[in-house]
Amino acid sequence: MKESEKLQLGRLQTQAVLGTLAVLIIAPAVVYLTHFGSERLPQQALTVLASLLLLWNVYRGYGWARNITVALAIVAGIGGVLASLFVGTTAGWLLLIVGLLFIGCGMAFVASQSIAAFLAAQREARTRRP
Repeated sequence: MKESEKLQLGRLQTQAVLGTLAVLIIAPAVVYLTHFGSERLPQQALTVLASLLLLWNVYRGYGWARNITVALAIVAGIGGVLASLFVGTTAGWLLLIVGLLFIGCGMAFVASQSIAAFLAAQREARTRRP
């Protein structure tokens, strides 16, 4: 595979993983807002904004942001899977799926060579700029 093809694949995979994480982060805030009102809106908004800022820094190639994202995704995934064991019915299955998605997203950043190449190119492009 050519380097340019690897970078294009890495960009696509990175965008897919970051998009999935963004949905997994935003969806609970929206569900909480629709079911319980705007009682905790400032906390929810701050959490979503901080998370999106972290994901943006991952896309820009910052290693610290990638490491934090991987750690948080794995911890959230394990928490979701463990919580699904204690919750019955549909909510338990939903927690299991969300937990596995978080784990999958975290592992994609660790295991994908295309994502690693794309993030390295992003980091290099960022440091070359005057």
